[in-house]
Amino acid sequence: MSIEDKKKIRRKIQKVVDEIDDIQQLKEIQKLIDYINEQPTATDFWTELSAAQKVSAKKGLEQIRTGQSKSHHDVISKYR
Repeated sequence: MSIEDKKKIRRKIQKVVDEIDDIQQLKEIQKLIDYINEQPTATDFWTELSAAQKVSAKKGLEQIRTGQSKSHHDVISKYR
């Protein structure tokens, strides 16, 4: 991946995060970042995913971007 590609991805992620108003969504993103930072290696797990997993992940990210997600707390509360 080129340096320019990495910069483009960083800008896109920053733009999406900057547009999130929901504090729960921001906290979930922070948890993901913390988890990634705790990993001992920088293995690109994306290459290890199946095509179906990649499609599902992309769909989920699009749902987050468009505000169609629910916080972990809301989902757990529904099933308790």
